[in-house]
Amino acid sequence: MPRLQKTANLAFAGYALMRGLRIVKAESHKETRGMEYLFVFEDADDQWGNLLLEFANSEAQRHDQAVRQLKQLCKRGGV
Repeated sequence: MPRLQKTANLAFAGYALMRGLRIVKAESHKETRGMEYLFVFEDADDQWGNLLLEFANSEAQRHDQAVRQLKQLCKRGGV
């Protein structure tokens, strides 16, 4: 039986989906600090740990960090 893996990280969830993991559940709800997410994936080939490492070292992670910084810049009134 495939292992189920969970993440609240929207960027990593997108990466896992692009790398072929099957999503079995997706939820979101509004919190005072913004949207909160929960994604559940089926990890049939036990590749979750490797994907976490790949994502941490990927351009996708750097892109996500840059987008977060831009959002914070805009929230503070820009430059």
